[in-house]
Amino acid sequence: MTANRPASPEILALLAFNTRRRRLELNLSRARLERRCGFEKDFIWAVEHALLNISVANLYRLADGLETLAVDLFQDIPRERTQGVPRGKRRR
Repeated sequence: MTANRPASPEILALLAFNTRRRRLELNLSRARLERRCGFEKDFIWAVEHALLNISVANLYRLADGLETLAVDLFQDIPRERTQGVPRGKRRR
């Protein structure tokens, strides 16, 4: 058995990017997605900022809430596609 080690920044960044992209495609707020998945407040914020290494169980809950497959949350995004990703609405 191997010791636990932190997830690579690249893996967390992919999960963060794809989570936010899919959430915005579905026009969901972070709070609404958290309710869909049964997560605590600010869980999605932490995932989308690559601050949280989530469990496999929570990964599947997240994918279900985003109406996608868990594997899709780790798809590499070609650099040119990142330019057109919506930034979201800012509150004033």
